[in-house]
Order: sequence, then structure tokens, then C-alpha cells
Amino acid sequence: MEQGLNDEALARRLSTMRVAGRPATLAIAGGWLLTAAGLVGLVVRACRRREVAERAGRQTPWPMDPTQV
Repeated sequence: MEQGLNDEALARRLSTMRVAGRPATLAIAGGWLLTAAGLVGLVVRACRRREVAERAGRQTPWPMDPTQV
């Protein structure tokens, strides 16, 4: 089975794997940046909601009191 393998052809195919003509690392970096931006947005939204609740005099469940767990 291994005798039929052509290592040169396999090496060439693996070295030229690209996503739309660009290295795959750019696709990964873009996805990571979108994920990070989404997480920052969620944290900002949670902080603003907590601040509004405190101004209105409501109790917020975050950060939670360890005695309530």
C-alpha cells in the first residue's frame, strides 16, 4: 500500500493548500478577530445593563454573592 504513494505529489499538494488564494492563517485570524469583537460587545452590554439596574435601585445577580451559591 505504501509503495504506491508518491511523496513529491503529496508534499506539493499539502504545501499549496490555500483558501481562495490566501494562506489559511488569514482565514483563522479573521475568525478569531470576529470572535474577540463579539465577546467584547457582550461584556460591554452586560456592564451597561448592570449599571442601569443599579441606578434604578434593582438588585443585580452579577457578581454573585458566594453565600447564595
